[in-house]
Amino acid sequence: LAVVVGVSLALSWLASLLEPAWAGRYFGVFLPPVILLMALGLARERRRGLVALGLIAFLAVEPFSNFPGLLPTGSGQKANVRRSVLMVDHLAGAGDVVVSTQMEHVPLLHYYLGPDLRYADPMGPVADPQIVDWRDATARMLSATPEQGLVPLVEDMEAGSHLFLVCPRSEGDDDEDEDRLEWVVLMEQHCLSWRATLVDDPSMERVLGPVSPTPRRAAGSSVFITVYEKLA
Repeated sequence: LAVVVGVSLALSWLASLLEPAWAGRYFGVFLPPVILLMALGLARERRRGLVALGLIAFLAVEPFSNFPGLLPTGSGQKANVRRSVLMVDHLAGAGDVVVSTQMEHVPLLHYYLGPDLRYADPMGPVADPQIVDWRDATARMLSATPEQGLVPLVEDMEAGSHLFLVCPRSEGDDDEDEDRLEWVVLMEQHCLSWRATLVDDPSMERVLGPVSPTPRRAAGSSVFITVYEKLA
């Protein structure tokens, strides 16, 4: 088991040198063999193993986090999507359009805004907003254009309806980072092109936003939302 864990970590690290796509949550893959190794060690140590198990259980509940100021803590929130939605959902009505330039955010937006709205990503309308179709995702994002994905949506909207444009905020908002993933760059490019298209469209008027409550710098998780209204 130790060899499996070690080799897996080494291969993952080597792969991340070629493509910087590693995330801390991927360590979850190693938890089962690590837990088995811990169980084996605790069983062999008997009484000392029980003491160690009690200490692990005590630390697992993070008791020190209950004492403000004792240890530095973060905001406790990974993203601002829910807060952002709460700031704009009073404008949402049946048939309105929600567009996310980060396609994997569509199911989350559907969860918060409900099934009565229409959902789209840079490729256009999403047939099932509760799932993400990852097949050839990068290639489809590369070929997506506002003329194909956005303009038909706007033309199909009725006067008085709203379009919610949801764009991701990345850690590169203030700094240029040449090592940013191609996926992140594509999301930002689509956000810029879609916003420019909506600004140039005389039938669309911005009525709210962009809004982006804290936390704002959770890369790939935090967003800002701009609301547009169809005039005619």
